[in-house]
Amino acid sequence: MTPPFPGLAGTTRRHRKEIIMYGILRRSPERPRSRRTPWSAVALALAASALAACTASAATVRTGASDGTGHRPPVPTLRWDERCAQGGGAYVCDTARVPLDYDRPDGPQINLRVIKRPAADRRRRIGTLFFNSGGPGNALTSYLPALYDRFPQQVKERFDVVGFDPRGVGESTAAQCFPTAADEQELFSRLPAGFPVGKAEESRTLDVFARFAKACATRDPALLSHVSTANTARDMDLLRRAVGDPKLSYYGLSYGTLIGATYANLFPGRVRAMVLDSVLEPVAYTKGRHGEARRLGTALRLREDVDRMRTLNAFLDLCGRAGSARCPFSTGTAEGTHAKYDALLEALRHQPVQVGDETYTYASTVAAVSWTLEATTAIPGAVDAGWPQGAELLQTLWQGAHGTAPRAPHHTRVQDTGDRYDGPEQFAAIACSESPNPRDPSSYPAQAAWAQGRSGDAGRMSAWKLVVCADWAFTDRDRYAGPWNRRTSAPVLVIGVTHDPQTPYANSVALTRELSRARLLTVEGYGHSAIQNRSTCADDHQAAYLVTGKLPAPGTTCAQDEPPFTAPSP
Repeated sequence: MTPPFPGLAGTTRRHRKEIIMYGILRRSPERPRSRRTPWSAVALALAASALAACTASAATVRTGASDGTGHRPPVPTLRWDERCAQGGGAYVCDTARVPLDYDRPDGPQINLRVIKRPAADRRRRIGTLFFNSGGPGNALTSYLPALYDRFPQQVKERFDVVGFDPRGVGESTAAQCFPTAADEQELFSRLPAGFPVGKAEESRTLDVFARFAKACATRDPALLSHVSTANTARDMDLLRRAVGDPKLSYYGLSYGTLIGATYANLFPGRVRAMVLDSVLEPVAYTKGRHGEARRLGTALRLREDVDRMRTLNAFLDLCGRAGSARCPFSTGTAEGTHAKYDALLEALRHQPVQVGDETYTYASTVAAVSWTLEATTAIPGAVDAGWPQGAELLQTLWQGAHGTAPRAPHHTRVQDTGDRYDGPEQFAAIACSESPNPRDPSSYPAQAAWAQGRSGDAGRMSAWKLVVCADWAFTDRDRYAGPWNRRTSAPVLVIGVTHDPQTPYANSVALTRELSRARLLTVEGYGHSAIQNRSTCADDHQAAYLVTGKLPAPGTTCAQDEPPFTAPSP
């Protein structure tokens, strides 16, 4: 079936939850069903739990206590006796039971789906390295197999690498606001592609997300009150105990850095080693500065739009200088390639271009190309399109806008998964429950206009990204908003890429200062994260730190192995 939202030939799977905030949706590929307890079977018990929690007085922020009551919840049992459907037989899976509400550790339980790739060298195994690839809303049962080969060899030899679908996500007890994906798709089919342009599209977008929030409020009230990052960090501490590690070894990417920073401050004495790669800065995310949260959504507070525009400009510069043999969109100069891009967007404002079964508008093209900036080369299964594919898409659209019959870019077909699906509520449930966003829906067009002045089209995208939170009904009272400087039992290694289109390098610098013990490793290069944009130098430092605890020297800078557009275009 043709997806109802066009313009995704260059869009990555990683953003299947997040990209709905821009008005674009693809359902994720069909995932094997887990043996989890159906949510409907415990809905009434959980609803009662949520009602009791809502009548209680607001709890103080919990730190070292496992559940805030003096009681320690039972440690899950992991037998690892199930071969995962993912990863071609190299992975084992299990399902852990954890408390829905850590204030009531003996109350209702939910499921966490856990996946493991055992250490290659069992005789020299150090322990378990927990991994989170970001989101919010990424299912590690999918992303761990896709990104495992990106870990340094020493790490793969010495650690079991473990991921889990966070509460509310994927094959764990998951947020689902509609009976089926088709029901949800029917609502979202009204959204414009990319982001809304003009008053009519803005009004329709606000109406769709108001209806979406209402559907979520009536279907999953108990679960959606307990899906904060802090509760995921508490889950990870239970899983640490379940695998028998006295302290946590952890690698977090993007939103996974927030999970790591939260864990480090809830359980500062339980950190063995922690790599935080491409930072979602916690102060801006959880509360903002100088009253920003009253007028700006999360993405704008994090200045995601500024660095997305900056990286796009670098993309066009490098493409232009590379020439058409290496970058098909190149005019031979940086200035000419920028002008060509502007001319293409202007043409698409007046007349969309049909490419195969995809219709590309101005807004959907901005969104699709923006996501290809995440990786300088594609990573199958994780980042399905990179800089070369973004350049190819632009050239194809240029040809279409000028009357040349374009080739249809390849894109992945999706399947309706019936009554179990991965929807954008798995992003919204986490982000909206803990990160403040303006509650007046009519403020989002004003945010978009303001952000357009700051960062152009990237600003408009980022302004609309969190519009779902305007009408969201749930806040997790056990969310964590600091402090962020509790002294950890081991120093943290923070990694920042200088031209990161999603998590600005400045956020890695800021987190290094905010944590009590942290060292910054700078990667001079492009794309979202070091693990997705290979640097042998950074890999060597990561491996040394994770295996031995040795940090890189202060001020260490690494280069990426393969700068963009250095290979001939396919």
